[in-house]
Amino acid sequence: LNSQTKMSTVWSMAKKMNGIQSNKKPTKISLNNKTLETDEEMAEAFADEYAGVSSNQNYNPNFLIHKMDVESNLNQHLNPSAPEPDPELNVPFSSFELTNAISSLKRNTSPGQDDVLYEFIEHLPKNGNEAILHLFNTVWSSGILPDDWHHSIVIPILKVGKPPETLGSYRPISLTSTLCKLMERMVTSRL
Repeated sequence: LNSQTKMSTVWSMAKKMNGIQSNKKPTKISLNNKTLETDEEMAEAFADEYAGVSSNQNYNPNFLIHKMDVESNLNQHLNPSAPEPDPELNVPFSSFELTNAISSLKRNTSPGQDDVLYEFIEHLPKNGNEAILHLFNTVWSSGILPDDWHHSIVIPILKVGKPPETLGSYRPISLTSTLCKLMERMVTSRL
């Protein structure tokens, strides 16, 4: 250890010295009296588990009514004959908004499928920021997301004190595109 050692390395070493192991990928999962051992079997089981958790069947009736109302209003906005939404919300993003979003990014987080680290974005030259801003404004005006933004890498993390062979013992962490998260931050700030 020295003054250049990253804090994540220090904490990792301290946890190991205390006998605390970091989350490792599951080696086997028990499901319906069957043991799943291959990565493919476990991935399918986790996908089914997480899809079931986010199913409409889990919502209470009042929320479902509200959800259908919001979705029908959204469909009216997508209708060309519907009135224009608030123009102030739909103006192109400014370089000021991008700079604020970049400055508020969390450091030391894992990237998504794009493998772009926040640190890369922070150190881009001006023309790099202009290219990102152009991309975001194109997405914003067209309403069409890049295909990669529709996907994430889902990693199951074992909950503390839970048995590792049970599906319900894991919580999902989704690693999404860094650029998508950056644009989400800009949209959230604007709203």
